[in-house]
Amino acid sequence: MKFRLPRKIKYLRKARHWHGFGIHSPFLFHLVTEVIEDKKRYPVYRIIQSSKKQITNRVKEINYDQEITYNGIPLQSLIGKKKPFKSVELGYRYGKLMLRLVREFKPSSVFYHGPTFGLNLLYLALADENIPVNTHTTDPVMNQLCKEAIENIPVNNVNLEFEETTPSCVQEFVFINLSFLPGEARNKILLKLKLGGDDDVMIIRGIHKSGEMETLWQEVIKEKKVRVSLDLYEIGILLFRKKLQKQHFILRF
Repeated sequence: MKFRLPRKIKYLRKARHWHGFGIHSPFLFHLVTEVIEDKKRYPVYRIIQSSKKQITNRVKEINYDQEITYNGIPLQSLIGKKKPFKSVELGYRYGKLMLRLVREFKPSSVFYHGPTFGLNLLYLALADENIPVNTHTTDPVMNQLCKEAIENIPVNNVNLEFEETTPSCVQEFVFINLSFLPGEARNKILLKLKLGGDDDVMIIRGIHKSGEMETLWQEVIKEKKVRVSLDLYEIGILLFRKKLQKQHFILRF
C-alpha cells in the first residue's frame, strides 16, 4: 500500500487522452473511444457476474494457502493471505475490458499466463467462442476450479493443458498475470517479444504493483518491436503493429 498509493496519485496526475483527446491516429482513437471507454451493457456481462459469484464462493470453501500452488510454490507466499480472489482475478471493470479487446482484435488464439480460479479465462473465452483460449494449470485444485467455472457456463474453447513449444505465425492475444513473480513475468514477456508476430497484442497486469514491475514496464515499452503502449494503471497494453507510430499513452480508466 505504501508503494502503490503514491504511484496511483502519480498515474492520475499524468493520465491524459480521455475520450481520445490528443490522439491523432484513427486506429488508436477508435480503440480508446469505442473499445476501452465503451460503456454499453452487453448481455454477456450478466453471465460473467453470475459466474463471478459462484467462483468466489468456491474459493472461499478451500484453504487456498495450504492446498493451492503455482509452479510448485504455495499461493499464499506469492500473493499474501488476504483477498486471494482479488489478487488473482481481474476486477470486473478490467475483466469486461479484456472481453472487449479480444472482440476488437479478433486474434487467432489467446494465451493466458498466470494463476486463475477460472474467472479470467471466462473473460477471454466469452468474447468469442471460436477463438481458442490456452493456458497451463499445474495445480490440481486450481485446475479443478477452472474446469468447474468453464463447465458451469459452459464454454468449449478453453484449453487448460496447453504446452507452448514452437512460435506461432498467427495473430496472438497474450495476457501476462505474473506481477507477483517479476522474474517470470520478464521471461514470458521477452520470449513473446522475440517470437511474437507483428499483429500480436500483449496485456501485462500489475505494471505498477512493485518497483520491479514498474522497471520492467519501462524497459518493455522502449523495445523497438513495441509500437504503441497504453498505461491503464492496473494493466498495460502493448501493440506490435509496424504501421503504427511509436507512442506511449497514459489513459485515465
